[in-house]
Amino acid sequence: MSWNKVPGKSFLPWLILLGLLGAYNDLSGQYIGGIFVEKSDDAGTKRDGFGGELGIKVAFLPIEVFGSGAHFPAVQQDESFRVWSLGARAKIVPIPLLNPYLTGGLSLKKHVGGDSGITSSEDGYFGGIGINATLKSFKVYAESKYEVQGTSSITFRLGASLLWGRLRF
Repeated sequence: MSWNKVPGKSFLPWLILLGLLGAYNDLSGQYIGGIFVEKSDDAGTKRDGFGGELGIKVAFLPIEVFGSGAHFPAVQQDESFRVWSLGARAKIVPIPLLNPYLTGGLSLKKHVGGDSGITSSEDGYFGGIGINATLKSFKVYAESKYEVQGTSSITFRLGASLLWGRLRF
């Protein structure tokens, strides 16, 4: 059999089947859980923190909904603070391997006073852009966000997540 004699139409069903097998993860939702490190420029002070997130990948849509928490330890005279977020990530262009996305949501920042013990909270919202690479059930990502609360800050986050389960909607 010669490849030159095989009509192009006979490859079409195989390409469709291959595409559906590769897109199986997009046809069902999944749980997402991961950890990250974060760098924040909070009111001109650069801080390093760490955290975790849990969420779900929505079936049939290029959207993830997540909740995350980050802790920024006290450094010298600066108090420690925690940031709690509830947000979503939406793919801009769903391409294989690398996926650019937009992110946005609500956040709550809680400052914990060092020696004084005084705590304060401020709520707000955030928006940003990122890129992730997903290989089977493992995802790594990098994103930059602009957070608007009592004071505005820019954060940069590097993270790794596992995707598991099949959620039927």
